[in-house]
Amino acid sequence: MPVKFIIAGTILIMLAIIDAVSLKIPNSLLVILLLSSIVYDLIFEHAKFASGCISFLVMFIIFGGIYYFYGGLGFGDVKLVACISYVTGFMPAVIICFIASLFGLIVFVFLLKFKV
Repeated sequence: MPVKFIIAGTILIMLAIIDAVSLKIPNSLLVILLLSSIVYDLIFEHAKFASGCISFLVMFIIFGGIYYFYGGLGFGDVKLVACISYVTGFMPAVIICFIASLFGLIVFVFLLKFKV
């Protein structure tokens, strides 16, 4: 398993905990996540750098558009999805967003059912 994914996983766990407690996603951790992945790609996997940048931009534009036109999520979520997209690639990021939405829906239904 590449070191990039171990670092990214650690940072994402920290982001999840911080976001759950404070409802804020710190930019500093997002910068560390993105820069560590970029440095890793530039040193070890040159081919993934360009595709990662394109994936980052596409997801940033898609989720930025959702944020701008529809709302429902914060700008930290837009930046987080874009960073995840750089780390994993476009299609895995789409699948991650789908699974996250599915889990969110399950939790929402559970909270509605039990009126928590």
